[in-house]
Amino acid sequence: MLLSFILNPLLLWWCKSDILLVLIIKLILVFFLWYLIKETTSKRMLVFYKNLGISTLKLFAFLYLIDLFFSIPFLLIFKEFL
Repeated sequence: MLLSFILNPLLLWWCKSDILLVLIIKLILVFFLWYLIKETTSKRMLVFYKNLGISTLKLFAFLYLIDLFFSIPFLLIFKEFL
């Protein structure tokens, strides 16, 4: 989460203050991370969630929604100062 708050202003500055583009880039990065974990041996780290019946796609989708919940207000405030 802290990394997200550091990368948001940088992405916002690089994308010329387009919040939608920043959120799309973050979605692409989350999808890439999901694919990377699904296809490598890193999926063993998610055994706890599998035992609870949560698929990796649901887990990463939920984490993206939480990230949106915190990022959108932050991006809107930051955009006013950029």
